[in-house]
Amino acid sequence: MKTIDVSKIDIFEITNPKLQLILICLFTDGYVEPDELPEYIQENRGWWGDAIKTSGRKENIVWGSGLWVFDREKLSDDTLADFKEKVKASLKVAVDAGIISEPEVTVTRGDDQLSFILTFTDDEPLEFTGF
Repeated sequence: MKTIDVSKIDIFEITNPKLQLILICLFTDGYVEPDELPEYIQENRGWWGDAIKTSGRKENIVWGSGLWVFDREKLSDDTLADFKEKVKASLKVAVDAGIISEPEVTVTRGDDQLSFILTFTDDEPLEFTGF
């Protein structure tokens, strides 16, 4: 299993294209519906390019994730479940394109941090720590 410390990622040192795509999907700030924003966040994030309509497609391609809203969240069981769903949603664009298989996502908490493991059917598992 490959372990990645989120607090120490240097994208320029990552040479595996699949891993680069996974990191972009997970750690690019995605737009979050206003009703999903915690009260202490005043400004929504997200990539402006998500608003561009793609000709011939039934739905827009959305990049990034809403993981950024968990930065100051209390680590409850509900938070872990929500985090897991955000991880799955952020990787949907890569799964739909056939670049990666849909991973099984396991989220755990320790002290004041989250860790998660992505287990793929056709690749080695990835563990992300320090989130």
